[in-house]
Amino acid sequence: MSEEDLVRARNTRTGDARKIDEWSVQLPGGDKACFDVTMRYVHGVCVFGVRSDHPDFQGVRPQDSDLNRLRAELTGEARVVIEGRLSEDWDPATMLEISHKTSDRREGTVGTDFTLSLRLRPVERKGAPQEGNMPLATIRDAYRQERVAIRGHGEDFTQLRPRSGSLTDPEAKAWMAHPISRDPESGLGRIVNHGDGGAEQGLVRVLDAFATGLSDRLSPDRVAREGIPDAHELVDLMHNAVTLGTDPDASP
Repeated sequence: MSEEDLVRARNTRTGDARKIDEWSVQLPGGDKACFDVTMRYVHGVCVFGVRSDHPDFQGVRPQDSDLNRLRAELTGEARVVIEGRLSEDWDPATMLEISHKTSDRREGTVGTDFTLSLRLRPVERKGAPQEGNMPLATIRDAYRQERVAIRGHGEDFTQLRPRSGSLTDPEAKAWMAHPISRDPESGLGRIVNHGDGGAEQGLVRVLDAFATGLSDRLSPDRVAREGIPDAHELVDLMHNAVTLGTDPDASP
């Protein structure tokens, strides 16, 4: 047995991180963000982390085996938030997220599930999204400031997840610090467009009109008379939805 393995640190019974200290960051306007400093053992190595309930820092979860490096990393994150709060370079924008999935149910059951989700969120965007393979946009609303990844629905980031689960692995730490780690690895599209969201709201109105028309078309009495609609009839339903969604005086 090596000298390094001679003395082993005992994990807590639950394996949960234990709070050992509290740090705070003063923010513009007199606001203060409080952080719990936690400690846990991972493969015998002591790892420190911070977490906060403050809206601007809920996605900030740096971890390090060195307490001084952890403080420096948090200082950098806090500086970005403070600069963002003081900056006047924020423009109205809309974040649009889309996801859809078709899946068969579990073995032993019969049926197929299809879901389509379109989510709009009015935000303010600072500057243009960064360039690169995973561009990031800095956004804020009335409750928090954060960075989000701009991504296409067909992109799959599964291969980017580190193979090692150790919190002391530099690759794992970089992954956890990146906003993409808080997203589903696949099946999600996201854009952040400059403007008041008028075009995005128009898209939602048309899709809502289409969903209403399709639901009515699949009512029991109409299916009994006309059968299940085919692809060509779906096109007609969408044309009708475009009329209803863009003309407030149009009637079904």
